[in-house]
Amino acid sequence: MSPRSLLLAGLCLVSLHTTRASADIVRYRCTGPTAGPVRVVVEDTTCRGFTVGGKQQLFSRMASGTLLASQDGKTVVLIEDHLSGVVSGASIVIDLDREKIINPVVVQIWREGTRVAAYDVARLVNNVKKVASSVSHVRWVASLPADVDGAQFAIVTTSGRSITFDTKTGAITDERTLKR
Repeated sequence: MSPRSLLLAGLCLVSLHTTRASADIVRYRCTGPTAGPVRVVVEDTTCRGFTVGGKQQLFSRMASGTLLASQDGKTVVLIEDHLSGVVSGASIVIDLDREKIINPVVVQIWREGTRVAAYDVARLVNNVKKVASSVSHVRWVASLPADVDGAQFAIVTTSGRSITFDTKTGAITDERTLKR
């Protein structure tokens, strides 16, 4: 091979590697309160759980996203808005320690230390083919709630759905498809 061919081949490899790496720089992310009555428990950049009133609550699996808490610490909401996974047919699949989870739970609502509701991604987006995705992540949340202090909070999905939840019961109180 000529030096010029080697240079071109090397640049192509670097370009491919850079393009892939730049798709999703951070595999897992955990954002949440670090002061106040509720504090997020972070382990290896993932959300492992939270503490409230001196008691620790661990999630059933590592989560990647945002933990929101009311100022009084009574309501805690986990939203996996940085979901490491792929769209596969009519499902979203995550690979967690070599275990494939189809349509994982991505919203959990806790009230006074007890989980009152949990929703999987397929239920919330309604049509997984409409979510935004990259080679390694599924972006299903377009807009997070600013807080969970009121009686309700809402999420807007990248599939064009607005979903409102009751902060005490975790029930969905309203859901609609937004006009685009």
